[in-house]
Amino acid sequence: MLSSEAVDAAILGDIAKVSCLLAQGISIDARDSNGNSLLQCAVVHDQASVVEWLLGQGSNPCALDSDGLSPLSNAIRYGRYCCAKALIEHRGDLCGPESDKGYLPIHWAAANGSAEICQLVGRGKSDVHGVAATHENAANIAASYGHIDALRALIGLGVSVVVPDDEAVQPIHWAAQHGLTAMVDLLVEQGANIEAQTDLRRTPFYVAVLNGNVETARRLKELGCRVKVADVEGVLPEFWARVHKHRELEELCAM
Repeated sequence: MLSSEAVDAAILGDIAKVSCLLAQGISIDARDSNGNSLLQCAVVHDQASVVEWLLGQGSNPCALDSDGLSPLSNAIRYGRYCCAKALIEHRGDLCGPESDKGYLPIHWAAANGSAEICQLVGRGKSDVHGVAATHENAANIAASYGHIDALRALIGLGVSVVVPDDEAVQPIHWAAQHGLTAMVDLLVEQGANIEAQTDLRRTPFYVAVLNGNVETARRLKELGCRVKVADVEGVLPEFWARVHKHRELEELCAM
C-alpha cells in the first residue's frame, strides 16, 4: 500500500521524492487507502510534470480508481488539460467504458463542457461516436448540461446530434428544456428534427412550453413545428401554458 509520504510527494509535485521512494521498492502502481495510485493522485491535483514522469516510468495509464475511473477520465472531469494531454499521448485514452454510466473519454469531456478538452480527446484514439449505458452519445450529454461550446466542438468532430437516449430524448429536447434558443438553431442547422418525440411523445416545442421557455418555444414555432401535438397521456402543450399562467405561451399554443 502507498504510504502517505508517497502520496504527499505526488500531490506536491516532488518528482525527486517520488523517485527516491520508488527506488526503495514501492510499486509504481500501488494504491493508497482510498484506492488511488500515484498517477491518480497527481492527476487530481494537476501535477502534469509528475504525471508525465510516472508515465515515462511505466505507470499504467488505464488503472482504474475505486470509483472505476481511469486517470484520463479524472483528468477530464477535473478539467486538467495538461494531464489529459500527457495521458492521451501515452495511450491512456484506449481504456474501455467506465463506471456504471459506461462513459468513454469523450462523454466525460462533453459533461465537463470544455470545447478545448473535447477537441483534445478527439485528436486521440478513443471512440468519439460511442454511446453510454443509457444510449446517449456525447452530443446528448453536452446538451443535457447546456454546454453549447462543447456541443460545437463535438459537431466539429462529426458527432451526431440526432442520436436518442434510452428514453428517445435527443439534444434538441435538452436545448428546449434549458431554454437555449441558440442551441436549438445550431442543432437544426445540423439536421435535428424539430418534430422529434420522446418516449412520452413530447416534442421540443412541448418541452419548451412545459419548462416555461417562451423564447425557445417561439423560435421552434418560427421554424415550422406543430404546436398541437399531445403527449402520451393526451395532454397538449397549451395545458402547461395555462399552468404557468403565461399569456405569451398560451398565445403561441393557440395560434
